[in-house]
Amino acid sequence: MDRPSLRQIAQIFLRTGNVNFGSGAVATVLLREKICEENRWLNEGQFSLCYALARVTPGTNLYALFSAAAWFLRGWPGAIIALVASSVPASIVVILLTMLYEVMHGHPWGDAAISGAVAAVVGTIVAGAWLLVRPVVLSRNWLRTLVLMGGAMALSLGFGITPIPIVILAALIGFFWQEK
Repeated sequence: MDRPSLRQIAQIFLRTGNVNFGSGAVATVLLREKICEENRWLNEGQFSLCYALARVTPGTNLYALFSAAAWFLRGWPGAIIALVASSVPASIVVILLTMLYEVMHGHPWGDAAISGAVAAVVGTIVAGAWLLVRPVVLSRNWLRTLVLMGGAMALSLGFGITPIPIVILAALIGFFWQEK
């Protein structure tokens, strides 16, 4: 197993840590491919340990994974470089977007652009949700799915019940109401 330079760590974590905003699944897979398969800097067991430890840490699990993996590679200097390389560019983008929002907010064209962006985000969320539920809704279990979705929405919106009890209740109902 080769030991990477701090520059190599910075390059890989810069690319891997900034491929997406909001979800670490893609970044996790890319990181594993880069440091386990392509460069063989860590073995699967070491990467799995980093991933498991990152999942139980408070805060952003992706940054914990990056820090743990880089710490395995080069100790504290590696962990610090990986954390900075993976977080600073995205933070700069968020700051610039916030500044742009502040400048645009209140101006008719700016408000129109913000409204359009909000509509696009809502559309993307709805499309993503549809991709998740479509196979179940279009299956022969559609009635159970619609009842569980409607019940979850009613409990959440109508009664203010938090998601964890709703998920537990839905899992129990789904377990006992099995359509064949």
